Amino acid sequence: MAIDYKGNWAATSSSHVIRLWDLKNGTCIRGLTGHRDEGVYLEFWEGGLGFGAAPLLLSFSADRTVRLWNPNSGDCLQSLQIA
Repeated sequence: MAIDYKGNWAATSSSHVIRLWDLKNGTCIRGLTGHRDEGVYLEFWEGGLGFGAAPLLLSFSADRTVRLWNPNSGDCLQSLQIA
């Protein structure tokens, strides 16, 4: 589980799906899919895409991929395969 530093977002993972939560009202906003294995580690990157931008979400999985997500849109911005 990861929580952004402003306390607006939370991210959890189970069954290959990352779930994004709005902490203001306690609802699940969306599910992010793409990892093929369990053991996802989550971390919000507060730098985002520039000063004042919303945070991005980094996910690391046992499938040996690192993914960079935009929590606002749910888009996977980048996927890297670790050798």
